[in-house]
This record gives sequence, C-alpha cells and structure tokens, in this order.
Amino acid sequence: MGQHQELTERYRLLNESFSQKLVWRIGQQAGFFAEYSALLCAMIYCLDHRLQLQIYSADANFGTRKGWTDYFHPFCKEVSDAFHQKYNVGAAPAWCHLWKVAWQEHRPQLLWWKLHQLITGRKGRRMAHRCYGEKVLLSDSVKPDYSKTYTFPELGINGGFIDAFRAMATITWHLNEETQQDIDRLTAELHLQGKAYVGCQVRGGDKVTESALIGPEEIARWVTTLNEGQPVVVLTDDYRLFQDLQQRAPATQWLTLCTPDQRGYVNSSFTQTSAEEKREKMVRFMATMQLLMDCRLFVGSITTGPSVFLMKMKHPDIVAVDCPRHLLPDILFTDIARRAAVSETFQR
Repeated sequence: MGQHQELTERYRLLNESFSQKLVWRIGQQAGFFAEYSALLCAMIYCLDHRLQLQIYSADANFGTRKGWTDYFHPFCKEVSDAFHQKYNVGAAPAWCHLWKVAWQEHRPQLLWWKLHQLITGRKGRRMAHRCYGEKVLLSDSVKPDYSKTYTFPELGINGGFIDAFRAMATITWHLNEETQQDIDRLTAELHLQGKAYVGCQVRGGDKVTESALIGPEEIARWVTTLNEGQPVVVLTDDYRLFQDLQQRAPATQWLTLCTPDQRGYVNSSFTQTSAEEKREKMVRFMATMQLLMDCRLFVGSITTGPSVFLMKMKHPDIVAVDCPRHLLPDILFTDIARRAAVSETFQR
C-alpha cells in the first residue's frame, strides 16, 4: 500500500470512529472543481467537529452512472437515499450579501431563492431524522473556519486551512483503474514524462456570466515573461483560445488536450450531454488537471474554479494575473463574488 493509500485508510478509520453523521451532497450545480473544493472543506469541518462524513453523489452533475465512483475510489461511506436529491441543499450566502447583490443587480428573486433554501433545508433535516432514525446533519450545516490552525495527529496534520485542504485532496484524489488508464493514454500524447513544464488556464464559456474573463493576451504576457523555455500546458475549454496563444507567442511550445471542436464550456449544457460524451470530456479535463498539479509554475485567474483549486494546491509556485500576490492566501477561499470584485479592481 502506497503512502497516499495509507493516509486514506487512516482517514477512513478516523472518520468512521465518529458517531454523529453529516451527509454531504456533491455535484449539485457548480463545475467539478468548485464542487470538489467544497467537499474538501466539508471534510475539514467534519474532522474538526468530530462528525462522520458520508457523501451522496447518485445524481452528481459530473457523474455518468454512479457518481463519485465513476472516476474515483471511495474514501468514505456513500448513501443513496433519494430524499437527498431534493432536500439536501448547500448553505446559501448570507442575507446581507444577497440584499446587496439583489439591489445592485436588480435581482429580487435572489431573496426568494434564499428563503426557499432555508425552508428546503429545514424539511431536509426532518426527512433525514425520519430516514435514519437519528439526527443527521446535511450539507447546509457546514461552515468552515479558514482562520484556524487544524491539528489532526492521526493524519499528520498540524497547520492552517490550506495545509488541511491539501491533505484532504491527497486522501480523496485516487482515480479508479479505468479512469487512470484513460488519463495515462491521453497525457502520453504530450510527451512530457520527465520534463519540467509550466501550466496555465484560459477560460471561455459560461464563466463570463459570473465575472469578466481574463483574455489570452494577459495569460500569454505573463507566461512568456516567466517561462524559461519550457513547454506550457494549457487548460482551456475553447480551442480558439489555444490558437490565440500560439499566434501571440509562436516561439513558445504550447500544449493542450483541448480538442479542435471545443467552443467553450457551459455547465448547463454539459450536464445534459450523454453519459459517453460527459465521461470523455471529464477524463480529458482531469488529465489536464493532473498534469497541472505537477507543473513547475502555474499561471491563472482567481475567478475560475480549476485555477483557484490549483493555486490552493501549489501556492507559492503560482501567479494570479488578476490579484496582488500578498492577498492570495486569503482571497482563494472566498466566494466568487468577492474574487470577481478583486479581479476587476486589479485589472483597472
């Protein structure tokens, strides 16, 4: 058993030693790495409060058949009770934040959504008690504290939230055999084994609805300034953006697993694709992310889920093109509205 698998087994034993349970629903509506990051935060919260984490992923938006185990080995118990699909909702933003957004963006429906989430969450807690015969907490109970020092001696953890976050990623990022074989086949196409390389993300698609996108000109400028003549692996959802990078810096060896037919990721469309197409896109996406976890330096934006995840994992070997470096450790764990505001201010 490898070191990572041993850590996962120690986590499983510790997690199952807690009597009170919390069921975390993953794959509700956000992109995969926003959902995955939220899961890791929930794991830390549960360890800190001595709660046994279980997950529900039967209807996960990234799943094709089972949910989590379509791609990964299990790391904790998984439940399949159908009420989670309707009643296990995540915590909505605070009232003060929603009032501000509703006023500024003329979206009063946000306040009704918040009220609906509160009512649904209350129903969910009653349903959970009825289903399990005991008090079981759900996703809306998780409220991470990013300022604490976390000490879990059974797992060798003694540090800040980012240290615990990275440990949770080590515990959970174990691809199943089928997925790992597919990823190995894809990454072999780039011929990077044993080489040092740089990574970056250029995002298109539906992200523009949440924040202003960072264009390829900005990414190319930073990458070519910082690069040392090494290949650059590009995570993108739009092949035209990859071509743009090639044209802006033809002397740089740009590499990607994005296919020429990709024209921007839209989460609502992705969740409606066939199981085969969804799996093919997810595996290609995960293959690039696995490469970027091992890159020498990563360049990205604080407004995109994959970039933010990689910055949490690789700090300080990162460059955020839209955030002052000294703000990064704190800003990475804030919500998209706060990160988008910092990004837009920095770009002015």
